[in-house]
Amino acid sequence: MNVKPRAATGKRHGRAARRQGLIPAIIYGAGQPNVPVTVAEKDFRAALRTGGAKAIIDLKVEGEEGETLAIIKEIQYDALGDEIQHVDFYRITTGKPIQVTIPVTASGRSEGEKEGGIVEHLTREVRVECLPQNIPEEIPFDISPLDLGQSLHLKDVTPPPGVAFLDAPDTALVVVKAPRMARAAAVEEEAAPAEAAEVEGEKAEEEQEKPPPSEASSS
Repeated sequence: MNVKPRAATGKRHGRAARRQGLIPAIIYGAGQPNVPVTVAEKDFRAALRTGGAKAIIDLKVEGEEGETLAIIKEIQYDALGDEIQHVDFYRITTGKPIQVTIPVTASGRSEGEKEGGIVEHLTREVRVECLPQNIPEEIPFDISPLDLGQSLHLKDVTPPPGVAFLDAPDTALVVVKAPRMARAAAVEEEAAPAEAAEVEGEKAEEEQEKPPPSEASSS
């Protein structure tokens, strides 16, 4: 991917670059100086479609010899999530492990869902360490065995070959919650005895307020 150095930085210059179809970016890491650059948006989006956000990219900086191996560390979007505002490229060294954040994705239909349960996703991304060539696009896991009330943790997931998890093993990924209707029904069942007792109490008070039969006949 060809990129061009940029001397000017800041929001105003960033907006000007985007109006020209360029994305402000920066190359950093590996103990070398930060290099602010711009990249053509059409080229960047084409690279995303081809290799994905975790692909290793050969960056060719205009005016410099050689190429820089890098990964996309972060993509910043506007509030609507449509326009790319800024990109961080992180330099990598072949054969040296790096730390990156990878999305986790659930597959399958849990046993709890078959009973009306709801799967709540608690963690969407996890931190991993691996060689650049082993960076996975995602970490999949199967939720099929989960019953109502059960959860799945990071320690229950097998990492891909050459990948090590950095987050705590007890990090909860998903939980299968009981359906709201079931909870509402349970609340109604708990409230029913109290309501019945209240009705019985009201009837008893009404009976007490009625005059005795003898008084009613004498009047």
